[in-house]
Amino acid sequence: MYGIFDKEKDLFLKAAYCDDIDTVKASLDRGLPVDVADDDYITALQIAAAIGSLELIQLLLCCGADVDKCNDAGFTPFLHACRNGHLNAAKLLLKYGADSRRCTFYGTNAVTLAAAGGYRDIVIYLQGMCDMPQGCAPSPLIAAVAGRHFDLVAFFKLLKNGAFWNVQKGVYETDAYQIADLYCDLEMKDFLSCLDNYLCDIQQRNKQRKKEERSLILPDIRCLIHDRKINQLQCLLESGREYVELPAGVTPIMFAAVVGDLDMIKMLVKKCGNVDASFHGFSALTIAMVCGNDSAVKYLCELERRASNAYGTIRRKDVKKLEG
Repeated sequence: MYGIFDKEKDLFLKAAYCDDIDTVKASLDRGLPVDVADDDYITALQIAAAIGSLELIQLLLCCGADVDKCNDAGFTPFLHACRNGHLNAAKLLLKYGADSRRCTFYGTNAVTLAAAGGYRDIVIYLQGMCDMPQGCAPSPLIAAVAGRHFDLVAFFKLLKNGAFWNVQKGVYETDAYQIADLYCDLEMKDFLSCLDNYLCDIQQRNKQRKKEERSLILPDIRCLIHDRKINQLQCLLESGREYVELPAGVTPIMFAAVVGDLDMIKMLVKKCGNVDASFHGFSALTIAMVCGNDSAVKYLCELERRASNAYGTIRRKDVKKLEG
C-alpha cells in the first residue's frame, strides 16, 4: 500500500535525480533514512554519483550513506561514477572508502565501464586499482573496441604490465578481432592489426637488444680460441657456464680449425665432439684445409678415417674410444 513514507521516499529520490540539494536536506531532516532505495535498490548516493553531483555526494556521505551499497545489478556509487565519466565523483567516493575492486553482479569492473564510455581520464586514474579477473565479463580492451575508442584501444594494447587490461579475449572467449567483426568494423580490425604488428616488431627489437646486452657480459669462446687461451677455455667448458651463443650450425672446433692450434682442437674434440658437423658444406676439416693448417688437417683426417671405419660418424664417445 502506497503511504506517506513511500511518497516521501519518491520525493527524496526524485530530488536526488534533479540535484535538488534543499529538498534532499529537508527529507533527511524529517527523518528519512539516507540509504532508502527504490524497487531496484537504487539509493540517493548512487544517483548522486551517476550524475556527478559532488555537493550531493558529500551531503549524503556526511549523513552516513553506505558508500558501497549497490543496486540489483551490483552497481555501487563508485561504479556509477566511473560508468558515466565523473572522475571527481569517483575520487571523492574513494576518499570515503569506496571499494575500487568491486564488480557488478555480471563481473564488470570500473575500468571496463569507463572504457566502454571512452573516459580516458578515469581509465588512467584507475591504473593498478582494478586489475582483478572478471570471469565472462568483457575486458577493458574488448569494451574499448566495441565502443570504437581508438585511443583507449591503443592505450590498453601498449600498456606495460597491463596483463589483465589488454586481454584479447572476453565474453565467452570472444576476442577483440571477433568483436570488430561483429560490428563490421574494418577500420578497427586494421587498427588492431597495425598495433599487433608494431608490438611484434618492438618485441623482436627488445629480444635482439637483450641478446646483444647479454653478449657483452657473457664470455665469448671465439675470443678465447683466437687468443689460444686453451686453459681458460677448458675451464669454461668444464664449469658448464653460459657463453655467447654461436651462430646456428657453427661449432667451436670450426673456429679452432681457422686458428690451427692443434692442442686447442684436440681439447675441443674431447669436450664438444661433433667433428663432422658442417656449416654451408664446410666442416672443421674442410676449414682447416682452406686455411692451410696442415697439422689440424692431418689430425682431423685421421679422426674421420678411423671413426668412419669403425662407427660411421664421429661422435664424442667415438673420439674417447679412439684416443683412449
